[in-house]
Amino acid sequence: MLIEKLKTEILPAAFNKDGIKYIGFKFDTESMPKDQFCSNAVFIMVTVCKNNEKVEMPVLVKFEPFDETVKKTLNSNVMFYNEVFMYSRMLPYLNKENIAEDSFAGFYYGNDLITGSDNVIIMEDLRSQNYHLSESTLNLDFDHLSLALTKLGRFHALSYAAKERSLEEFTMMATNFKEPLHKDNGLFHFVSKACVHRAVQPLLEKGKHIEVLERFLKRIDNNFLDIFQNLTSADDPLAVICHGDFCRNNMLFQYTDGKPSDVKFFDMATSRCSSVAIDISLLLFLNCSKEVRHAHWDDLLQSYHTSLSSAVPGITVPSLEEIKEAMRQKAIWGFMHCSFFLPVMKYDIHIDENGLKTWSKEEIVNFHLAIGGEEGTELISDLTEELVDRQFITLGHSWM
Repeated sequence: MLIEKLKTEILPAAFNKDGIKYIGFKFDTESMPKDQFCSNAVFIMVTVCKNNEKVEMPVLVKFEPFDETVKKTLNSNVMFYNEVFMYSRMLPYLNKENIAEDSFAGFYYGNDLITGSDNVIIMEDLRSQNYHLSESTLNLDFDHLSLALTKLGRFHALSYAAKERSLEEFTMMATNFKEPLHKDNGLFHFVSKACVHRAVQPLLEKGKHIEVLERFLKRIDNNFLDIFQNLTSADDPLAVICHGDFCRNNMLFQYTDGKPSDVKFFDMATSRCSSVAIDISLLLFLNCSKEVRHAHWDDLLQSYHTSLSSAVPGITVPSLEEIKEAMRQKAIWGFMHCSFFLPVMKYDIHIDENGLKTWSKEEIVNFHLAIGGEEGTELISDLTEELVDRQFITLGHSWM
């Protein structure tokens, strides 16, 4: 039924405009992209008539999960709403110096009705321009990370430019985002608390950082949502429009002589107006090895800040020291997500829709707590200790 609607209603609505006429489509032989979790997606080749000539356009079509239980569990209708809002309204509003167009895959169509039953997003298939996911499925090397943060700095600069044009208009636009994840008793809320305990408990058992980590777990148990609201406040002086899920899975790289030369971002279902640390911390904790963080932390933040400072001439942006302080105050965001996702990515675990439909929350928690066994626990426990050592978790933090 949905495929028929795609053929007769959605694709004509997407492409019958600007002197272009939709003719038809066919499925690509590689029809399912990898590493996407909250949607069903297919590659198709759309044929249109443009200037009296037939033109083929490779596109990616994303559908919501088809099962109603899975949709509800993932809150996917809100995620689709956020992504369509970003593509159709926020990016055109922010765009300056063609930075938004240069940073994201092209957008053709989206249904942003939050109660819609046939939510679909149609965007450019960048594979035709030789963009693809990095070969590494977890840790990126310095060149990939520096390029991604350089492009992120350019994108974040657009928010400071928009604030200078009209803070009131920027603030009003930002209120359109919906919260898909951090709901009381939601799945992410439930699993994340357990995974943070998994990350912290081994250090307590070794007698390390007892005062600060016991306080941290108490706050997680009693005020989990308050912590996230603190971390993601749109009132933060450094607040920008964040990608929201800024990690390797949502980046496509282009290569020249084997080296990454460009990158474009996609999958903005959890976009929000928040501190710059939200985007930076997730990338540097999820897709950067401890060794690269140790050797290049300042270099990577410098790559981001140099780009942030130069992207839009004449605007005022935070200093490098203010960016570093934002990371000290709010990089815990990236850790909380990594306590959940890092073992999943490290051990290439796939949670299929059947599990989300049939398992209880307790069963899903137990599944996550077992991923990677002792080695998986050590992975996120080491990250916890690194954050304490970096003074990213202290008794003096406002969320503590």
